[in-house]
Amino acid sequence: MNLLITNDDGYEALGINVLAKELAKNHNVYVLAPSTNRSAVSNCLSVHNSLEVKKVSDNVWSCSGFPADCVSIAVQSSLFKDVKFDGVISGINKGPNLGTDIIFSGTCAAARQACMYRIPGVALSLDSNSKNYLDDSTFNYELLADFVSKNLEKILEISKKTDFKSFVNINAPSVEKYNGVKYCSSLCIRDYNDSIEITEKEKDFYTTKFIFGMGKTLWNCECPSEVDYNANKEGCVSISTVVVEPICSSNPEMVDCNSFSL
Repeated sequence: MNLLITNDDGYEALGINVLAKELAKNHNVYVLAPSTNRSAVSNCLSVHNSLEVKKVSDNVWSCSGFPADCVSIAVQSSLFKDVKFDGVISGINKGPNLGTDIIFSGTCAAARQACMYRIPGVALSLDSNSKNYLDDSTFNYELLADFVSKNLEKILEISKKTDFKSFVNINAPSVEKYNGVKYCSSLCIRDYNDSIEITEKEKDFYTTKFIFGMGKTLWNCECPSEVDYNANKEGCVSISTVVVEPICSSNPEMVDCNSFSL
Protein backbone atom coordinates (compact mmCIF):
# COMPACT_ATOMS: atom_id res chain seq x y z
CA MET A 1 0.00 0.00 0.00
CA ASN A 2 0.97 3.63 -0.47
CA LEU A 3 0.87 5.36 2.92
CA LEU A 4 1.22 9.02 3.83
CA ILE A 5 2.68 9.52 7.30
CA THR A 6 2.39 12.86 9.08
CA ASN A 7 2.06 14.23 12.61
CA ASP A 8 1.92 17.43 14.65
CA ASP A 9 5.13 16.90 16.67
CA GLY A 10 7.34 17.60 13.66
CA TYR A 11 9.18 15.38 11.19
CA GLU A 12 12.11 14.85 13.57
CA ALA A 13 9.93 13.45 16.39
CA LEU A 14 10.75 9.93 17.49
CA GLY A 15 7.15 8.72 17.24
CA ILE A 16 6.75 9.41 13.52
CA ASN A 17 10.16 7.94 12.71
CA VAL A 18 9.48 4.71 14.60
CA LEU A 19 6.12 4.40 12.84
CA ALA A 20 7.52 5.13 9.37
CA LYS A 21 10.36 2.65 9.81
CA GLU A 22 7.97 -0.12 10.88
CA LEU A 23 5.42 0.46 8.11
CA ALA A 24 8.13 0.77 5.46
CA LYS A 25 8.93 -2.92 5.96
CA ASN A 26 5.80 -3.89 4.00
CA HIS A 27 4.49 -0.70 2.37
CA ASN A 28 5.49 2.32 0.33
CA VAL A 29 5.83 5.06 2.93
CA TYR A 30 5.86 8.78 2.18
CA VAL A 31 6.49 11.23 5.03
CA LEU A 32 5.36 14.85 4.91
CA ALA A 33 5.26 16.42 8.36
CA PRO A 34 5.60 19.88 9.93
CA SER A 35 9.11 21.30 10.17
CA THR A 36 8.52 22.21 13.83
CA ASN A 37 6.18 21.20 16.63
CA ARG A 38 2.59 22.09 15.74
CA SER A 39 0.71 20.59 18.67
CA ALA A 40 -2.80 21.86 19.45
CA VAL A 41 -3.23 23.68 16.11
CA SER A 42 -6.47 21.82 15.36
CA ASN A 43 -7.50 21.85 11.66
CA CYS A 44 -5.64 25.05 10.80
CA LEU A 45 -4.90 25.59 7.09
CA SER A 46 -2.44 28.13 5.67
CA VAL A 47 -4.86 29.73 3.22
CA HIS A 48 -3.18 33.16 3.29
CA ASN A 49 0.50 32.20 3.41
CA SER A 50 2.97 30.48 1.12
CA LEU A 51 4.59 27.37 2.58
CA GLU A 52 8.08 25.94 2.32
CA VAL A 53 8.36 22.24 1.58
CA LYS A 54 11.86 20.76 1.84
CA LYS A 55 13.18 17.33 0.98
CA VAL A 56 14.90 15.73 3.98
CA SER A 57 15.72 12.32 2.46
CA ASP A 58 14.15 9.77 0.12
CA ASN A 59 10.35 10.10 0.45
CA VAL A 60 10.72 12.30 3.55
CA TRP A 61 9.71 15.97 3.39
CA SER A 62 9.15 18.73 5.90
CA CYS A 63 6.59 21.53 5.63
CA SER A 64 6.51 24.95 7.28
CA GLY A 65 2.73 24.65 7.70
CA PHE A 66 0.37 22.59 9.81
CA PRO A 67 -0.67 18.91 9.82
CA ALA A 68 -3.76 19.52 7.68
CA ASP A 69 -1.55 21.47 5.24
CA CYS A 70 0.72 18.44 4.93
CA VAL A 71 -2.18 16.20 3.93
CA SER A 72 -3.52 18.72 1.43
CA ILE A 73 -0.12 19.21 -0.20
CA ALA A 74 0.56 15.48 -0.40
CA VAL A 75 -2.82 14.69 -1.92
CA GLN A 76 -3.49 17.71 -4.13
CA SER A 77 -0.07 18.78 -5.39
CA SER A 78 2.44 17.08 -7.67
CA LEU A 79 4.95 16.55 -4.85
CA PHE A 80 4.53 12.78 -4.86
CA LYS A 81 3.74 12.73 -8.59
CA ASP A 82 1.01 10.22 -9.40
CA VAL A 83 0.97 8.40 -6.05
CA LYS A 84 -2.51 7.37 -4.95
CA PHE A 85 -2.58 7.04 -1.19
CA ASP A 86 -4.36 4.07 0.36
CA GLY A 87 -4.28 5.62 3.81
CA VAL A 88 -3.05 8.55 5.89
CA ILE A 89 -1.55 7.71 9.28
CA SER A 90 -0.97 10.61 11.68
CA GLY A 91 1.36 10.08 14.63
CA ILE A 92 2.58 8.50 16.73
CA ASN A 93 1.77 11.51 18.90
CA LYS A 94 3.68 12.07 22.13
CA GLY A 95 0.74 12.24 24.53
CA PRO A 96 -2.89 11.09 24.32
CA ASN A 97 -5.70 12.50 22.22
CA LEU A 98 -8.68 11.39 24.27
CA GLY A 99 -12.17 12.85 24.25
CA THR A 100 -12.13 16.63 23.95
CA ASP A 101 -8.41 16.54 23.08
CA ILE A 102 -9.64 15.73 19.56
CA ILE A 103 -10.95 19.28 19.13
CA PHE A 104 -7.49 20.81 19.53
CA SER A 105 -5.32 18.01 18.19
CA GLY A 106 -3.24 18.57 15.06
CA THR A 107 -2.69 14.81 14.99
CA CYS A 108 -6.43 14.19 14.65
CA ALA A 109 -6.78 17.08 12.21
CA ALA A 110 -4.52 15.34 9.69
CA ALA A 111 -6.63 12.18 9.86
CA ARG A 112 -9.79 14.27 9.49
CA GLN A 113 -8.37 16.09 6.47
CA ALA A 114 -7.59 12.76 4.80
CA CYS A 115 -11.21 11.67 5.07
CA MET A 116 -12.28 14.90 3.39
CA TYR A 117 -10.34 13.65 0.36
CA ARG A 118 -11.99 10.22 0.72
CA ILE A 119 -8.83 8.58 1.99
CA PRO A 120 -8.91 6.50 5.20
CA GLY A 121 -7.52 8.62 8.03
CA VAL A 122 -6.01 7.28 11.25
CA ALA A 123 -4.72 9.23 14.27
CA LEU A 124 -2.29 7.47 16.62
CA SER A 125 -1.49 8.75 20.10
CA LEU A 126 0.46 7.34 23.03
CA ASP A 127 0.14 8.15 26.71
CA SER A 128 2.82 7.83 29.35
CA ASN A 129 2.52 7.42 33.09
CA SER A 130 5.54 9.66 33.51
CA LYS A 131 5.09 13.33 34.34
CA ASN A 132 8.11 14.10 32.17
CA TYR A 133 6.60 14.27 28.70
CA LEU A 134 9.92 15.52 27.31
CA ASP A 135 11.54 12.15 27.94
CA ASP A 136 11.04 9.89 24.91
CA SER A 137 12.26 6.87 26.89
CA THR A 138 8.94 6.79 28.78
CA PHE A 139 7.03 6.17 25.51
CA ASN A 140 6.92 2.68 24.00
CA TYR A 141 6.39 3.77 20.40
CA GLU A 142 7.58 0.43 19.05
CA LEU A 143 4.68 -1.53 20.55
CA LEU A 144 2.02 0.75 19.06
CA ALA A 145 3.80 0.83 15.69
CA ASP A 146 3.88 -2.97 15.69
CA PHE A 147 0.15 -3.12 16.54
CA VAL A 148 -0.68 -0.82 13.63
CA SER A 149 1.55 -2.75 11.24
CA LYS A 150 -0.09 -6.06 12.14
CA ASN A 151 -3.63 -4.68 11.85
CA LEU A 152 -3.26 -1.97 9.22
CA GLU A 153 -5.83 -3.27 6.72
CA LYS A 154 -8.44 -3.77 9.46
CA ILE A 155 -7.81 -0.27 10.81
CA LEU A 156 -8.12 1.42 7.41
CA GLU A 157 -11.23 -0.60 6.67
CA ILE A 158 -12.96 0.96 9.69
CA SER A 159 -12.80 4.39 8.04
CA LYS A 160 -13.89 2.93 4.70
CA LYS A 161 -16.94 1.34 6.30
CA THR A 162 -18.15 4.78 7.38
CA ASP A 163 -17.80 5.94 3.73
CA PHE A 164 -14.97 8.19 4.95
CA LYS A 165 -17.39 10.11 7.17
CA SER A 166 -15.28 9.20 10.21
CA PHE A 167 -11.59 8.94 10.94
CA VAL A 168 -10.13 6.35 13.28
CA ASN A 169 -8.72 7.64 16.56
CA ILE A 170 -6.41 5.19 18.31
CA ASN A 171 -4.92 5.75 21.75
CA ALA A 172 -2.69 3.43 23.72
CA PRO A 173 -0.89 3.46 27.06
CA SER A 174 2.87 3.18 27.16
CA VAL A 175 3.21 -0.37 28.47
CA GLU A 176 5.22 -3.51 27.67
CA LYS A 177 2.12 -5.49 26.64
CA TYR A 178 -1.46 -4.47 25.89
CA ASN A 179 -4.35 -6.05 27.80
CA GLY A 180 -6.61 -6.03 24.75
CA VAL A 181 -8.39 -3.78 22.27
CA LYS A 182 -11.62 -1.90 22.99
CA TYR A 183 -13.92 -0.06 20.62
CA CYS A 184 -15.03 3.04 22.52
CA SER A 185 -18.36 4.54 21.58
CA SER A 186 -18.12 7.22 24.27
CA LEU A 187 -15.43 9.87 24.71
CA CYS A 188 -14.27 11.55 27.89
CA ILE A 189 -14.70 15.26 28.52
CA ARG A 190 -11.57 16.90 29.88
CA ASP A 191 -11.07 20.05 31.93
CA TYR A 192 -7.52 21.18 31.24
CA ASN A 193 -7.26 23.48 34.25
CA ASP A 194 -5.66 26.01 31.93
CA SER A 195 -5.36 29.72 32.56
CA ILE A 196 -4.11 32.91 30.93
CA GLU A 197 -1.54 35.02 32.75
CA ILE A 198 -0.82 38.65 31.86
CA THR A 199 2.96 38.83 32.12
CA GLU A 200 3.55 42.44 31.03
CA LYS A 201 1.43 45.56 30.82
CA GLU A 202 2.33 48.89 29.26
CA LYS A 203 -0.47 51.35 28.57
CA ASP A 204 -2.81 49.49 26.18
CA PHE A 205 -0.30 46.76 25.32
CA TYR A 206 -0.46 43.39 27.08
CA THR A 207 1.68 40.25 26.89
CA THR A 208 -0.05 37.02 27.84
CA LYS A 209 1.12 33.50 28.62
CA PHE A 210 -1.00 30.38 28.23
CA ILE A 211 -0.64 27.97 31.15
CA PHE A 212 -1.70 24.42 30.32
CA GLY A 213 -2.95 22.24 33.17
CA MET A 214 -2.61 18.80 31.48
CA GLY A 215 -6.29 17.91 31.85
CA LYS A 216 -6.41 16.27 35.26
CA THR A 217 -10.19 16.63 35.66
CA LEU A 218 -12.40 14.27 33.66
CA TRP A 219 -16.10 13.67 33.24
CA ASN A 220 -18.16 11.01 31.48
CA CYS A 221 -15.90 8.20 32.66
CA GLU A 222 -18.39 6.08 34.60
CA CYS A 223 -18.51 3.21 32.09
CA PRO A 224 -15.10 1.52 31.70
CA SER A 225 -16.12 -0.56 28.68
CA GLU A 226 -17.16 2.39 26.54
CA VAL A 227 -15.01 5.41 27.41
CA ASP A 228 -11.64 5.88 25.69
CA TYR A 229 -9.91 7.21 28.81
CA ASN A 230 -10.84 4.20 30.92
CA ALA A 231 -9.86 1.73 28.20
CA ASN A 232 -6.34 3.15 28.23
CA LYS A 233 -6.18 3.11 32.01
CA GLU A 234 -7.02 -0.61 31.84
CA GLY A 235 -3.98 -1.13 29.63
CA CYS A 236 -5.98 -1.52 26.43
CA VAL A 237 -5.73 0.05 23.00
CA SER A 238 -8.79 2.24 22.45
CA ILE A 239 -10.32 2.63 19.01
CA SER A 240 -12.93 5.31 18.30
CA THR A 241 -14.58 6.47 15.10
CA VAL A 242 -14.84 10.26 15.06
CA VAL A 243 -17.29 11.96 12.70
CA VAL A 244 -15.59 14.35 10.30
CA GLU A 245 -18.45 16.68 9.41
CA PRO A 246 -20.02 19.11 11.90
CA ILE A 247 -23.31 17.71 13.13
CA CYS A 248 -26.21 19.87 14.31
CA SER A 249 -28.17 18.91 17.39
CA SER A 250 -31.64 18.16 16.05
CA ASN A 251 -34.08 19.20 18.75
CA PRO A 252 -37.01 21.04 17.14
CA GLU A 253 -38.19 22.26 20.55
CA MET A 254 -34.91 24.09 21.19
CA VAL A 255 -35.54 26.99 18.80
CA ASP A 256 -38.86 28.66 18.09
CA CYS A 257 -38.23 30.46 14.80
CA ASN A 258 -41.58 32.24 15.00
CA SER A 259 -40.46 34.02 18.16
CA PHE A 260 -37.75 36.06 16.42
CA SER A 261 -38.32 39.65 15.41
CA LEU A 262 -37.67 40.61 11.79
